[in-house]
Amino acid sequence: DTMAILQDKVMNYLLGLIEQNPHNTVLPSQNDLRRKFDCSTITVRKVLEKLEERGLIYRVQGKGSFVRRPEQNKAQVRIFLIISPKTDLRGDFISSLVTASRNHSYHTLFYCYDDNEAMLFYELDRVAPQVVLWLAPSIYKHDKTLQKLRAHAPHVILFNRQYDHPSISYVSGDFASDGRAMGEKLLQHSVREVLFVSLNMKIMYSYLRATGLSEVITAAGGNVTVIDAAELPNFKDDVQDNPGQCEEALCGAIVGALAQKRYSAIVGAQGHLWSTIQKACSRSSIDPRNFYLGNFNAPAGNLKIDFPQIVVEQPIAAMAEEAIRLAARLLNGGSPEQMLFGSQFVGTD
Repeated sequence: DTMAILQDKVMNYLLGLIEQNPHNTVLPSQNDLRRKFDCSTITVRKVLEKLEERGLIYRVQGKGSFVRRPEQNKAQVRIFLIISPKTDLRGDFISSLVTASRNHSYHTLFYCYDDNEAMLFYELDRVAPQVVLWLAPSIYKHDKTLQKLRAHAPHVILFNRQYDHPSISYVSGDFASDGRAMGEKLLQHSVREVLFVSLNMKIMYSYLRATGLSEVITAAGGNVTVIDAAELPNFKDDVQDNPGQCEEALCGAIVGALAQKRYSAIVGAQGHLWSTIQKACSRSSIDPRNFYLGNFNAPAGNLKIDFPQIVVEQPIAAMAEEAIRLAARLLNGGSPEQMLFGSQFVGTD
């Protein structure tokens, strides 16, 4: 559309200025850009936001936008960090990774990947990073992109995803082990019938966690039933990216399952599911005294959960720091590594 065309024009113009000018160079003001390209302030702001997200500029209130490029020297290492548009920039992963990068004097460039592969590889060719670090790619969707990525960077590290290729490193949670740990904790509470709920069982951590959980529960004579939101009528397999669209239907599916069989616990594959599961349990009038809710992410602080919780969490901060140490080893001639981290129990109410 017209706005997208104008955004591309403004973007290409600013990318040219960024290429040609040193760190701290002031860029044209929003008003100057608006007049030059005869476009709206919103169009200009969206371009500046994208450039800031990618780490190419920084903005100072009341002063404008500036080129962000530390002085070039032989020791500088550029780490190209691929994140999704929904990544929490204030979370443990980003803060820990940026701190570790600074300790090594690495320059981290953020890139918000919206599945536009052509733009991704354009940026990779332009930046020419020594290391590409990709935060939690969806392997089933991005496998071809990952194969191409091997030719565009000397070193590729996946964060919180496992990938079976000897040239690609990863620092990931041990998802199957997470599921087994959850199962063992549930058995301690005499739980034998478990309802496992996922937004999409094609997602690696969902099916591996379900597999580990099932191994433990079935070995003890129990059973694990899976509800996959992506398999509900009228939902596509991209429901993982749009969990809100299926909340009511998924809640209904959980209520229906609870009505058909007596379960002692519901385990959610991801933190997005806390509120949906809580809502379904409330509608089913379940007695919270002998019923457990499990998940692999703690509920948001403002969410009140009425049931005993079993929460297993990954050591994200430690994993992020290890990813940078791994990058240092690779840059010093080390071979690709595949590293798995077990999760920790936050506690049981």
